[in-house]
Amino acid sequence: SATIISGHRQVPTFGMAGGDAGKVGMNFVQRFSFDSAGNPVPRLEFLQGCTDIQMNRGDVFCIHTPGGGGYGDHLGVESSDVLDADKDQ
Repeated sequence: SATIISGHRQVPTFGMAGGDAGKVGMNFVQRFSFDSAGNPVPRLEFLQGCTDIQMNRGDVFCIHTPGGGGYGDHLGVESSDVLDADKDQ
């Protein structure tokens, strides 16, 4: 079995000082079954942020960690200001 205790799977992390919110993460188990020809067929079982689950041989437990929120208002900067700053260096 496997247990995970994670957060920010439905609500993203917040940004600060005008920065954008981060992304949400996800947890899932990739399991395989076989079709009539004996070929493996993957199946994803999505999980809540905090849960435990029975694992079987060959299963893959996947954790996609969310990104953090941004800091500062990136839209308040004119692109020409950035280009001019590059020329000065």
